[in-house]
Formats: sequence, structure tokens, C-alpha cells
Amino acid sequence: MDEHAVRDWTDRYVRAWGSNDPEDIGSLFTDDATYLTAPWREPWRGRDGIVEGWLDRKDAPGDWEGDVLGFL
Repeated sequence: MDEHAVRDWTDRYVRAWGSNDPEDIGSLFTDDATYLTAPWREPWRGRDGIVEGWLDRKDAPGDWEGDVLGFL
């Protein structure tokens, strides 16, 4: 994986975080992905499970702002 691919994925992640659109969220993950939200918490499993978990805990529009790439 190259830097362009990582930047593309993180840009799409930030877009999904802001939109809470199920298609934006789902496009980030494979069918068999797991998503860890915190240590010792059961991960969300599979694309549909991740979308469901994400939407159950979503932020309201405008409540979140960030730069995921600040560490690169």
C-alpha cells in the first residue's frame, strides 16, 4: 500500500464520519472486516455490522472536526 492509497482511504474516512452515510461508511471496509472501538470492547464485525455500530454511535452533524492525517 502506498501513501496515495492511505491518504485516499483516510479522506474517505473523514468524509464518512461527517456524512454518516451508510454507503460512505460501508465503502471503507471489506465484508469480513472487524472494527475495534476501544480496548476490551467487542469489535463490530463485517461491513454491515460496522455500518450499524457506527450509525448507533454517530456524532451529530457539526459535532466533530479533525484531521486524521495529522500524524503522517
